[in-house]
Amino acid sequence: MFNLLLFLVTIGILVVIHEYGHFIVARKCGVRVEKFSIGFGPKLYSWYDKNGTEFSLSMIPLGGYVRMLDERVAEVNHTLKDKAFNNKTIAQRAMIIAAGPLANFILAFFIFWLLAMIGFESRKSVILSVEPMSIASQANIPANTVIMEINGQDARSLITAEAILHKLAENKTSSATLILQDMDDETYEFERVLSLSDWQFDPQNQVALTSLGIVFPEYPLNIQEVLSDSPAQKAGLQPGDIITHMNAEPVNSRQEFIHFINYHANETVYLTLMRNSTEIDVMITPEKIVDKQGDKEISKGRIGISFANDPLKDEYMLNNRYNPLTSLWIASKMLTQKVGLILGFLVDAVKGNASIDDIAGPVGIAQAAGSQFSFGMSAYLAFLAFLSINLGIMNLLPIPVLDGGHLLFLAVEKIKGSPVSLKIQQNFYFVGAILLILLMGLTFISDFMRF
Repeated sequence: MFNLLLFLVTIGILVVIHEYGHFIVARKCGVRVEKFSIGFGPKLYSWYDKNGTEFSLSMIPLGGYVRMLDERVAEVNHTLKDKAFNNKTIAQRAMIIAAGPLANFILAFFIFWLLAMIGFESRKSVILSVEPMSIASQANIPANTVIMEINGQDARSLITAEAILHKLAENKTSSATLILQDMDDETYEFERVLSLSDWQFDPQNQVALTSLGIVFPEYPLNIQEVLSDSPAQKAGLQPGDIITHMNAEPVNSRQEFIHFINYHANETVYLTLMRNSTEIDVMITPEKIVDKQGDKEISKGRIGISFANDPLKDEYMLNNRYNPLTSLWIASKMLTQKVGLILGFLVDAVKGNASIDDIAGPVGIAQAAGSQFSFGMSAYLAFLAFLSINLGIMNLLPIPVLDGGHLLFLAVEKIKGSPVSLKIQQNFYFVGAILLILLMGLTFISDFMRF
């Protein structure tokens, strides 16, 4: 129930911001706004402002709209023709249409700016221990240290350290110079050099630090949920169990465990669990699922569990806080990165390289919102910003019925010197509506397959 309420709040915020962008710019351009609605269907509540605009809250809270005076929709009194949307210049109409997605980008930028001042919490690049005979061991890297830099680049954040190492592997760099800090004495920093000439690293199936023999603090594998009729339920796994070993080998991370399950689809494996301080051994056979990515079919293993979001110790977390001016730069950088990430996914989708698992419908968004909220308000706000960017970009796609489709028609009008005929527009709107219905169907299928 909480996830559902959080989902409605999340969608409500994004819709209000998006539609307010259209609304405020329409007002500034002298267009009469007849209705500002949050949701669709029967009205639950409505009121009018001094300009005669009706504001309403409707029963189905999965969107909203701003209805403007327009001669193409209904007859307009001659005294109000100058306030009709269709009688405004192409530039004004384009600004009104683009203002919705722009408002979503502004919201995301503001959230990132705020978070940069409050402080981003991320995992430190802590070296808990080092595997014997590993590349890290050969470089004489001690335990209980923090990676400060890798080849001169700030690597205090675990995500950043992973990204740097991925880049080194991609460029086939022969060595990496690490600046390390003693966790018991933050004034003591020293240097170690990793030899990467014999580094065997598979970026698709391995964690870079783990492949070097570095063990870092991980979220415990506390089982939160066991799906009904799943291999996990049949094997006797229960919520609250903690997975400690796989085939008698210690499990160091959730990612390592996921790789292990994927690799052993349709094979019997042995798991060691801690249940109420009692060690239990179970046999389980991960079921095989096939994920289609374009022309490729990738087999994965699944046992049907989800893990609890238990926080790490404070000493393993990093808080990056910036002044207001620097935060503007951080926010713009994060916005650019997230836009690039989403555009990259869209390119992969066009090429047929995206998976249905990469998209989420209402259920997936609700669960993700609840999951992020459990990590704290900062995590939830970052998630809200990412969703806002998604909404902005999706609305700019050149699909009729979306803002991008309207902008496309305006571009054609600018080039040919006259509006696109209503009949052609209606035909394209019909096609666009079908595409949106298909996309929504895919998101529901993704939710169904995932949950």
